[in-house]
Amino acid sequence: MTLSAFIVERNWTVDDALSELSALGSLPLARRFPSAWCALELSVLDLLGRSLGLPLWRLFSRNLEPVELTYSAVVPMLEESALAGILNRIKEMEMRFVKVKVGDSLAGESRLKRVREILGDLVDIRVDANGAFTGKEAVEFLDRTGGCHISAIEQPVPKEDMDGLKMVTGTARIPVIVDESICSIDDAKALAAHNACNGFNIRLSKCGGLIKAMELIDFARSNKIFCQIGCHVGETAVLAAAGRHLAALMPDHVYLEGSYSSILLSEDLSRIPVSFKREGKAHILDGPGLGIDVSDDSLNRLGEKIHSENVM
Repeated sequence: MTLSAFIVERNWTVDDALSELSALGSLPLARRFPSAWCALELSVLDLLGRSLGLPLWRLFSRNLEPVELTYSAVVPMLEESALAGILNRIKEMEMRFVKVKVGDSLAGESRLKRVREILGDLVDIRVDANGAFTGKEAVEFLDRTGGCHISAIEQPVPKEDMDGLKMVTGTARIPVIVDESICSIDDAKALAAHNACNGFNIRLSKCGGLIKAMELIDFARSNKIFCQIGCHVGETAVLAAAGRHLAALMPDHVYLEGSYSSILLSEDLSRIPVSFKREGKAHILDGPGLGIDVSDDSLNRLGEKIHSENVM
């Protein structure tokens, strides 16, 4: 029996489906492979939404009013020649929020100053160290770059360095967001107990799907921790659409990433674009399920290409 037939023949209500998925998502195998579980969960939710004629976010709330979303641009670690090109593109699009990767202290400091110089004073700029610093190095980096007016720093130290994270959070004058440090509700509880951060970066496949992401967001709200909705590099329209539904369910998110589509990909999977426009603006998807139309031809062709490359 196909997954589609199973869902239709079970005649699930929305509450039944969410309850079943929540229970299955708590099993050891689902916790061990969060990305795989995320893919399966999204497949079920997409089928359920399509069968009921509802966008995925409506499965969780019938009371939410659609809001306009604002995405961030992300500046990767690039050579100077390539950096100028992407910064000019960001400036042309009048992006209001920008995240800058700062993998090591000196190069990151120089890159950050260049970003502020080109983009001007009105853009909200935050940085992401991807765990590259010690606690002491992160504090020193923030002291030296105070003139750049950073709004937040993400994952300043490695995920296992709770003491370093606490030190940065307790010392920094700006919020500290965790990413690699927050994958599960157990992580969230430990971070809150140690007052080790100000914000969570919630990425769907990292955190094990939409239901677990919502649990983390609810926990964050109850502990006065803000949330950023993040993404993975190279996301296709499938995960980008799921992130947009999560953003609809969490209108109080502070930062939003994703929906880069043609900005990063030479070809996407959906016939319906899932990308933002000028100033990072985007609308909530209101089609049934994920609200996208996956091209079978593209999926099969790209899948065969990946398979052949792996075999070689």
